[in-house]
Amino acid sequence: MTEVLPLVYGLAKPSIMERHWLEICDIFKTEIPYNKETFCLRDLLTVKLLDKREDLEDIADSADKQLKLEN
Repeated sequence: MTEVLPLVYGLAKPSIMERHWLEICDIFKTEIPYNKETFCLRDLLTVKLLDKREDLEDIADSADKQLKLEN
């Protein structure tokens, strides 16, 4: 869990938008219900986050940079 929680935290940032979730779903080749109102951590943990750690970190970093540029 010490390796998974930072990834979950990164994906929970306000900078993560729908387009990022679509990219994540594409990476894992599965549907992850990412609706903010009904999102459940269990749904995210069904995929093997650590298998794509670098991709997820890149997405979270990119989302933060995009948000900074927009503001």
